[in-house]
Amino acid sequence: MHRRLPPLLATALTIASVVCGAWAARAQHLHERFDEMRPALARQLRSQRTDERLSALKSLQHFPTAGAAALVHGCFDDENEAVRRAAFATLHEMNNVQEVCDELIALAEASLKSREDANMAQPALAALLSSELPLARCRAQMLLDQKVASHPRGSEIVVGLADNLGAHGEAIDILPLARLANSRLFAEQFGVRRAVAQALTKTPLAESTPVMVGMLDKLGGEAKADAAAYLTRMTGQRFGMDTERWQGWLAATSGTPLPTGETPARLTATVQRAEEVASEGGHYYGMPIYANKLLFVLDTSGSMQGARFAAAKRELVQAIAGLRSDVKFNIIAFNASVSRWQRHLVNADVTHKKLAELFIEGLSPQASTATYDALAAALEYDVEAIYFLTDGAPTGGQIVAPPAIVQSVSGTNRLRRISIYTIGLAPGEPGSLTDSFLQALAAQNLGTYRRVD
Repeated sequence: MHRRLPPLLATALTIASVVCGAWAARAQHLHERFDEMRPALARQLRSQRTDERLSALKSLQHFPTAGAAALVHGCFDDENEAVRRAAFATLHEMNNVQEVCDELIALAEASLKSREDANMAQPALAALLSSELPLARCRAQMLLDQKVASHPRGSEIVVGLADNLGAHGEAIDILPLARLANSRLFAEQFGVRRAVAQALTKTPLAESTPVMVGMLDKLGGEAKADAAAYLTRMTGQRFGMDTERWQGWLAATSGTPLPTGETPARLTATVQRAEEVASEGGHYYGMPIYANKLLFVLDTSGSMQGARFAAAKRELVQAIAGLRSDVKFNIIAFNASVSRWQRHLVNADVTHKKLAELFIEGLSPQASTATYDALAAALEYDVEAIYFLTDGAPTGGQIVAPPAIVQSVSGTNRLRRISIYTIGLAPGEPGSLTDSFLQALAAQNLGTYRRVD
């Protein structure tokens, strides 16, 4: 004998059955329609005409299916930037459909299996990170923290993802950037943190400001100074590195429209930061120290004889004395060879500051100037900033030509995003070989150049 269901429950089950049936019918119709249109859309995407490819991508927005997502994903190697942007916008329109997200996960995993095609995981990850489906976001986060983080090109993938989102510079790019801040590589690698901060400076101010304020402490050091300088410049508020004051201001202005207008250019250098953001970690030759991990690189070649060397040692001792105790640092001295004070970075506590002073006082100028060797040694360390001081052009080392040194160092630093600050002691007339070299080295590596005549 069967018991009858209560009337309300029976009605609810009937309605649910009808709704599910209608949804299934619509889904089947959508797939059938896409299967009919697929050959024509695929031909359009292969067209030599940009307008044809863009038209196909617009049409694909009406077919949020796994097959359509695969076609769109194939457009990210298109040579035309407008097509690549349209492809991302199309995936963004589809990314709240589960089967699309499942396909994007599969596409990302397939890309990661190939070292050569690994960067093709970027668009799929971006679309997944901006999805409103919790399961899709969770799977994307797991993919980032496991397979991407352990991939030989993991840093390149995530930094490239942030750079590409910044290049779009639109409001839809903010959410995936904000969610990148929860990734393992963001926590572990300064270059990733700085790339995310730089990308946010290219997105619309009104939408990006709360996100940037929210991640100030996560950014830390040089990247935090970038963000604070940008916020100061764009809002007119002068709270420096004080996260609590930025958060208080944001809460107080909640509901008040922030400035809009043209999206600002990406912050690519630290020019004017000294005026906009006060340092909490002292100064070196008048340049504020923001980094939580840094290296001082000091020229001890024969040309550094006399008063200039005594002054250089005095400035370095004073800079180290002013470091916060939670900062990590090291010193590299170089002439024809490279000498590391410590094998690893050390805390700027009282003991290490005193030991550093003794090391500095024991240095004496001699031999030639192996500039490249010193910079290459500095780049072996996990730091946010390098302060490089010299009084002349390179005269020895693995690479001697200044343009070649700048090219090599900048290439190595492309993903690391370390600030390289340069100090030229009596570097000659403006535009001289040494002056131009130090200026270019700083300009191409997120630093500033200071002449000391």
